Amino acid sequence: MIVSCYGGARGSGEGRITGDGKINWPSIMKKIALTGYRGATALEPMNWGYGDLPIREFLSRAYQQAKWLDGLGTVEIPTGIL
Repeated sequence: MIVSCYGGARGSGEGRITGDGKINWPSIMKKIALTGYRGATALEPMNWGYGDLPIREFLSRAYQQAKWLDGLGTVEIPTGIL
């Protein structure tokens, strides 16, 4: 399954660390989990818009947000749904 979500303003060249933008990640990850998908979650964090943040801090924040996002994909699926 491939889902592509871009957290910055379209065409602005401004990326966002997952969770910093306006995307409702808990809702998206719950809906994906309810499909029965149990595969990998991959992110492509870009430091556009984070130029003042040291790269190590940027990567640390991106990693912490990736762990948060991965945890959102765990839901109880009611019996009979799949």
